[in-house]
Amino acid sequence: LTQKLEISKDISLEQKLPLSFVETELVESLQKYLENLYIEVSLFNQSNKRLPVGVVAATLHHTLLFPRLVQIVASVIASGNSLIVNLPMSGILSLNWCKKILEMADVPTGLIQFLSGNTSEISGLLASHPGLHAYVYYGPTSQASVLMTKAMQRQKKVQFFMDAKNSCLVHPDFDFEKNISQILQPFLIGQGQLDINCHRLFISQNIEKKFYEVLKEEMNRLQMSNSIADKSPWTSLCHEQNLQSWKKSVAQVPADSGKILWGGNWQTDLFVQPTWTQDLSNCSEMQQHQIPAPLFIVSAVKYTHEMVKWSNTGYLGHSAVIWGPEEKALSLGSQLQVGHVHINRWTDFLNMGTPIKQSFWGNPDLKWSGTFYSDVKKI
Repeated sequence: LTQKLEISKDISLEQKLPLSFVETELVESLQKYLENLYIEVSLFNQSNKRLPVGVVAATLHHTLLFPRLVQIVASVIASGNSLIVNLPMSGILSLNWCKKILEMADVPTGLIQFLSGNTSEISGLLASHPGLHAYVYYGPTSQASVLMTKAMQRQKKVQFFMDAKNSCLVHPDFDFEKNISQILQPFLIGQGQLDINCHRLFISQNIEKKFYEVLKEEMNRLQMSNSIADKSPWTSLCHEQNLQSWKKSVAQVPADSGKILWGGNWQTDLFVQPTWTQDLSNCSEMQQHQIPAPLFIVSAVKYTHEMVKWSNTGYLGHSAVIWGPEEKALSLGSQLQVGHVHINRWTDFLNMGTPIKQSFWGNPDLKWSGTFYSDVKKI
């Protein structure tokens, strides 16, 4: 990726993400992934034990489109398959850069086919087509069930990456005042629209009052910076439906016994204030469903094991972030029912573990040489 800055600028514009985040966490990480993949393929000399699946199909949605698109394309090529990928019209910049990378790598024309226009008809055709032997889906759970049925009727290998409702746990022994900007990053970058974002923040009751003060101070500081481009961690919403979801959720807060801790104001067009709630009922559906917007729930609990308890009551199991002394954070992380746990950081998204529960369904092997992209045999 010799044009990292140009790629980063385009993807930042397309994905409504801060440029620095895109450059370091998406583009540079993707470059390292491709370099490691090249080394792996060069050293892999057991081709007699690995046969390609054939034609792989994929349906991708808008969020984190560029790294996921390139990652799937690279895995398909490395495993000896061809690919038909369906992506939204909003991803034209990601598509163009992916094509340029394929050209620079001298990939044969026609090996990778792109279908723009993420419609249910195209997805349904890819999931049910008898000539396609593996299918990857990134998108909302609500659209996945029909595709699952169609794919399984053809006995395809499938991977469905669906909704998320990720938790952030702040241990009471952690210096949250010093690290508040890092704690808020998994919420604010992406405006809660990414499946890697956190939406639920668990704190201890004995730090509750002080934490609220520090959170408000940090949010006020960020708002006063008055920067939409790169200094501020939040940008605009990606779609009108995300704005409507945010409006509906904000209006629902008092009905579910909650209070607005900070935010709740609609500014202009697709720009909204990130909104923090407190005292929201544990029975609220907003504690469960993914909300593709900046509606964040702060829950104060008496004991740290309650953080795990209330996080695990969710039917989604994508990922979590824990801030605290390493040994205590590892203990909490081992009890969480999610696919990946970040300890005192939020990064390395290309190497995250496979989600569990209703966040994922299918063959969990993500390796290019594994059982999804290849027919691996012992001979």
